[in-house]
Amino acid sequence: LKGDENEDKKCISISCMTAQCPKKDVALKLAMSYANEQKKTLFVDLAANKEAGETENAISAYIVGDAEMPQPKAMNNYLDTVCRNVAAEKGFNIVMNDRLAAYLAEKSNEYERIIVNSTDVAESADAYAVSKLCDKTFLVCGRKTVKNETLYRAKNTADVNGIHIEGVLVYEL
Repeated sequence: LKGDENEDKKCISISCMTAQCPKKDVALKLAMSYANEQKKTLFVDLAANKEAGETENAISAYIVGDAEMPQPKAMNNYLDTVCRNVAAEKGFNIVMNDRLAAYLAEKSNEYERIIVNSTDVAESADAYAVSKLCDKTFLVCGRKTVKNETLYRAKNTADVNGIHIEGVLVYEL
């Protein structure tokens, strides 16, 4: 992302959409690499599993209006994280909620990078919805696990929605 046209922006938000990828930590590793460059980074994990999960730094209850804005959990001096708690969502879609957009916009004043770990594109439209809120989008897949049809569908759906996929991060080369 060096030499990027958005480099003069205070914050660059990046969506990591997965496509049938067994590795769910690619977005976290990207966030950690920015933190290692001493860029204040917020990691937003929207791909949290379906169980209750953490509640202290979960944004779900805040998005549906049941809680105050959560304080991100500090991983180190440059990396903070918030996660999703599906149980607190009560069946509401938090990704397409205006409060998520407002939350990301507000946090862009505090952070240099916001990395969003998105849900699998083969399972949910949420990945596309959150990508529309971000400056950049990367597709993450496993070389041995993704089908060409899935990649083709992801690219076409992104194109139709005005989402430019900057690149593909391939695991297990």
